[in-house]
Amino acid sequence: MTMCGHDGLPNDVVMVTIMNADPMTLYTKDEDGDTKLHIAIILGMKNLALSLISEAPDYKWLSLANKLYQTPLHLAVITNQPEVIRRLVVAGSDVTSQDKDGNTPLHIACRDRKMTEVISLIEPVNYSETIQNNYEIPYQNIPQDFSISNYQGLTCFHLAASGRHFDIMKVLIKNGTDVNMKEGKSGRTVLHSACESGDIELVQFLQGSRTCDTNARALDGRTPYDLARARGHEDICLALAAAGSEASYYHCDN
Repeated sequence: MTMCGHDGLPNDVVMVTIMNADPMTLYTKDEDGDTKLHIAIILGMKNLALSLISEAPDYKWLSLANKLYQTPLHLAVITNQPEVIRRLVVAGSDVTSQDKDGNTPLHIACRDRKMTEVISLIEPVNYSETIQNNYEIPYQNIPQDFSISNYQGLTCFHLAASGRHFDIMKVLIKNGTDVNMKEGKSGRTVLHSACESGDIELVQFLQGSRTCDTNARALDGRTPYDLARARGHEDICLALAAAGSEASYYHCDN
């Protein structure tokens, strides 16, 4: 985050600066690429942030990114401000904006197990919420496209699974995420990773989904069963076999 230049800045100084600013300068960027909205969110000044959102001339101004490619929505997730998150979403902030690591705000919320923030991001916007806007907002897919990957090739579901955030995973599945999505670098599904690491609880959780493909193949041709067998995870091999999984007869020693 670009918090370095703003830590310790008195809130009253920021407020005076905002109140005396020309409306068109409210979204001017500083040397870090932050607008006053970015700064208000970083400092946890919720009411000021909400006022700045309402003062935006157009929804596009709400998705301006700083030098780390963080939008106000990214920062609201990082700083645990679900009310600000929801107001940004309703006001038309781009939910699919990606930061320097390719993470959308939802990637961050899923990675860090921020359930309230996840709900704020994926709840479809209803008409009553848009009445407070001074302009028409663009159509967005909310929830967002869950197949979006960050620059490590990981989707929101992969990130939630890597932290064993089962509650987040349940919400994503309920909202239509595909449990068989493959990460971009190796083509492995979450089940592949769970089988390789020996996480029987995660394997059983995934098997609870009717759409889970226990015979999915990664880019190297290996199935989840292959990885479990190669690592000597007999309990997982038995669980997979009981579900009809098969070895690919791919030679794998590691």
